[in-house]
Amino acid sequence: MTLADLALPAALRFGLVLSRFSGFVVTSPFPGASVPVHARVALVLALSWIVGWSSSVGEAPETMMNTLMRVPVELGIGATIGFAFRIVLGAAEFTGSAFAQATGLGNATVYNPDAGAQDQAISRVVTLLAMLVAIGVGAHRVAIAYAVRSFEVVPIDAVVHVENATAALLEALARSCAVGVRLAAPVVFVGLVLQWALAMIARAAPSLQIFNIGFAITVCGGLFVIMGSLEPFIRGFAAHLGTVGVVMDAALSAIRAAN
Repeated sequence: MTLADLALPAALRFGLVLSRFSGFVVTSPFPGASVPVHARVALVLALSWIVGWSSSVGEAPETMMNTLMRVPVELGIGATIGFAFRIVLGAAEFTGSAFAQATGLGNATVYNPDAGAQDQAISRVVTLLAMLVAIGVGAHRVAIAYAVRSFEVVPIDAVVHVENATAALLEALARSCAVGVRLAAPVVFVGLVLQWALAMIARAAPSLQIFNIGFAITVCGGLFVIMGSLEPFIRGFAAHLGTVGVVMDAALSAIRAAN
């Protein structure tokens, strides 16, 4: 038996581990698309090097062809873990979109590298603030820890069906939408009150041309409420980030239950 024959199983196992971490980094908001590619590749290689040589991750198929057929499965498992993190963090995007509509700043857009498209400016600000909160409370470390721990729950030689995690992800998405709406409720309420007041003024005095000053009043009032509600937003969002582990547990359990 040659040295190549001895090293082949470990190399194939390392390749599958690399595939799973690659799927995680592609869909996870951390480190995100705004981080240089070489930094993301370095993270994948570092995590794969730490985990890939351990026999506890499972045994790779004996042949190269079977290993290549397993790669899409590992990419799907990693993508599921990263997407679960993105769904939880997505509550901030719902909040930001509601802020934009309530303050009248929906037309102000900036480029969002994560989505690869134009995004509302205030929504982008809220999303960046949410990422800062996530890093501050260590949610990114929880996500990476679950990506590493996933090899104990779902080894690379397990029979799995990634699509079984759909229900858990949809439930998490519904919770994130609800949290985003609740966090945006104060700003939305004040925006509705301002719009109602401006409408009453315009009806009482049509010659006042309320539209000329109405936009400025709406923007200033909305921004004032946003600044005043930053602390409750941060506390509420930090509490929501505590569900990251719960969502990933549910997704991995659903995937493993198919075995």
